[in-house]
Amino acid sequence: MSQVRVLPALLTLFLAGCAGGAPEKPVLVLEEFARSEQQWTGIAVSRTGRVFVCYPRWGAVPAVAVSELLLQAPGKGTNRPYPDVAWNGWRPGDDPRQRFVCVQALWIDGRDHLWILDPASPGFAGTVPGGPKLVRVDLAADRVVDVIGFPPDLAPTGSYLNDVRIDTRGRHAYLTDSGLGAILVVDLETRRIRRLLSEHPLTRSEGITLRVGGGEWRLPDGRVPEVHADGIALDPEDEWLYFQALSGRNLRRVRTKDLRDESLATEALAERVETVAAPGPVDGIAFGPGGWLWLTSLETGQLFRWKEGRGVVAPFQSVWLAWPDSLAVGPDGRMYVTTARIHEGSAPKGPYQIWVFEP
Repeated sequence: MSQVRVLPALLTLFLAGCAGGAPEKPVLVLEEFARSEQQWTGIAVSRTGRVFVCYPRWGAVPAVAVSELLLQAPGKGTNRPYPDVAWNGWRPGDDPRQRFVCVQALWIDGRDHLWILDPASPGFAGTVPGGPKLVRVDLAADRVVDVIGFPPDLAPTGSYLNDVRIDTRGRHAYLTDSGLGAILVVDLETRRIRRLLSEHPLTRSEGITLRVGGGEWRLPDGRVPEVHADGIALDPEDEWLYFQALSGRNLRRVRTKDLRDESLATEALAERVETVAAPGPVDGIAFGPGGWLWLTSLETGQLFRWKEGRGVVAPFQSVWLAWPDSLAVGPDGRMYVTTARIHEGSAPKGPYQIWVFEP
């Protein structure tokens, strides 16, 4: 099992004011929780404080796809392949329906079940037939209890299912497709899946060039990446779904009841999408305590937060987070954020980190 370092070092980050008024807390303290030499993206924290991370198959084959960080030893951590070695053991030619191919995101629902989103597109080279899926794990039993597959018409070859949120009260899952641009809605009872706003301007890249870490973010061949609908969040009442293209500056939302309304044609649904803020390019978004929506800013390496009527609070901080990626909320209300160093490609300039903070 691979090793993960868990560090107690503290860094103090200062929040500055914004157009919407001074923030409620003058100081935000981030603690470096863990670091790894293997690239991670998604993170989820259970009601009992168990921490799970995922490692996408973008370049070198990761040692594990999904792991539980075992942090009992002070200053040390170990990756436990989760839920078992078999699910983490996919190789080309294996059945992709019962193995993790290229896991991107994790989420823990209101019943303390872990949902694992596998776009099944290693190296963004196209989906492996039969591979795109949403896997539910019962944390009490540490076993897979459901697998929802996405056929080619719902997860086409160029798709990349990026993030997921679960409404356990309404029994629906909501996903983004950052490869082509779309929102997917899954009825968890009937298992009916609908692909909405597919390749619509509202879910597509805004055609911008990101400046990350002091330079333009480009692919090795010089092309500017275009990443479509990416970050996603449900408000605490599960009334609104928030989303944003990574290659974009506008945060948008739409009522979940409109997403579930099958009588709405594409343009009718598009008319109900609202643009609520322009925080700049962000990756992960998630609601934290107090009804604040937290956003990970890529160009500034900061954490932003937004609330209706308050606007975006833009923090000033003394350290630059290297591509802050995904967010999770722990049982004590503290929040976790991964850094993925995506802009550095195959030659990262430092370790991949997890930070924890009191919002």
